[in-house]
Amino acid sequence: MGKGFENGPLPLKANVAATEGLIQAREIFPSATARSSRNPSAAKESETPFSCCERVVVSGVTSLAEIRQKKIPLRLSTGQTTKHALTDSPTMFTVTAVMKAAGFTLTDIKKWGGKIQSVSRPSHPDRRAAIENGTIDAVFDEGIKSWGQTAVDRRFRYLPVEGQILGRLTAMGNTVDFSGWPMIVHADMPDEVAYALCQAIEARKDLIPTDNYKPVSVAQLCADDEEAPRGIPFHPGAERFYREKGYLK
Repeated sequence: MGKGFENGPLPLKANVAATEGLIQAREIFPSATARSSRNPSAAKESETPFSCCERVVVSGVTSLAEIRQKKIPLRLSTGQTTKHALTDSPTMFTVTAVMKAAGFTLTDIKKWGGKIQSVSRPSHPDRRAAIENGTIDAVFDEGIKSWGQTAVDRRFRYLPVEGQILGRLTAMGNTVDFSGWPMIVHADMPDEVAYALCQAIEARKDLIPTDNYKPVSVAQLCADDEEAPRGIPFHPGAERFYREKGYLK
């Protein structure tokens, strides 16, 4: 069962997102380093991406503070904006916290004449299409491997989180590691149920969307690597499945 988890949850597997190679934000609050590389994958993992197209809304937008100062009516693509998502989604918590620190909100953007495109995942085809056809000016989201290069190719630039904005975020408290996507189950879940859950994931892996457009690799899901770190033990039923399939040795 694993020391310390006899009466608590155990991970069914280390990573269910299958986002091999996807750059995630390592910290909830990003560093102040500006990003202008034409290769988004070279960006530091400690930075949350906020991109704004420099040529559509206002020429030469170089900071988040400028959006508030000039009340720019952004046509913004972001994650889901339901009440539940804004309070419970780590990504949308980050987005709204950074905007608040910069002095504006999603409501402000709409008041200024802007529009919000809400998508269910960073790689949603509607976002890529909107970037390509010029119907959005900014993207506030994670998962830049699925949309970052497309945005950069169309003269979007990455805006730094720095100065007073970074100071306000820092004052909120400690950062949170945002790597890995574990599925957590209770320690007393029957082994056969945990085993069946893994079977179901493998059986439907070709139908599971990913943010890097690569097929789901079940072996990668249980790998103890940077994308699927494993700091606590597998559920015995999940471990049996992985070992029988040769994914875990």
